[in-house]
Amino acid sequence: MNKLKKKNLILALLLGGVLATVGFALWVHPFLAVTHRIPADVLVVEGWVPEEVLQEAAREFKTSRYSHVLVSGMQAEAAPAAALEHHATRAFKRLGELGVPGDQLLLCPSPYSTTHRTANTARGVRQKIVDAGLKPNGINLVSGGPHSRQSWLAYRRILADVSPVGVIAVRKGHYNPSAWWMSRQGLSWVLKDFAGWLKEFTIGPRS
Repeated sequence: MNKLKKKNLILALLLGGVLATVGFALWVHPFLAVTHRIPADVLVVEGWVPEEVLQEAAREFKTSRYSHVLVSGMQAEAAPAAALEHHATRAFKRLGELGVPGDQLLLCPSPYSTTHRTANTARGVRQKIVDAGLKPNGINLVSGGPHSRQSWLAYRRILADVSPVGVIAVRKGHYNPSAWWMSRQGLSWVLKDFAGWLKEFTIGPRS
């Protein structure tokens, strides 16, 4: 290969890399922060989400016709359940303060886990649905920003024999979703959540 052809090849590879990077940057956030509402009578809220997401979940409940709000969450650390508050408990209390009636709130705590955490919290929701005798026509899942795609995938798989599942992505943090790579927070969350979705997609539990 002569020098001119080699130089052209290198330039073509560099250009391809730049275009791929730009394409990924523009595509990935809308892909991850997905909203796909379905007709539903049960709302599930992930207990780890921050205050702004809980506020939006309360508004979603008040403006729609949900019969129940289920709050999922994992025990914070590997210790006896009685000794630690679950993430679900914190969100459960806050949703009550935001106006969700107590008789329509159900707590769905799950044990501490180091692997497949989202799927394990979905199993906690599934168990609560069975224990409470609920027969949901549809479930909408409220999650935080770019984590929504991973959560939606995990919940659809775990609840496949229970109900169809939709998802509502609520913006979290202070970064600009259209330029997430310009913020340390956006860069950290988006890349981490993309890796989490990819892991869920490839090796996540199917049931």
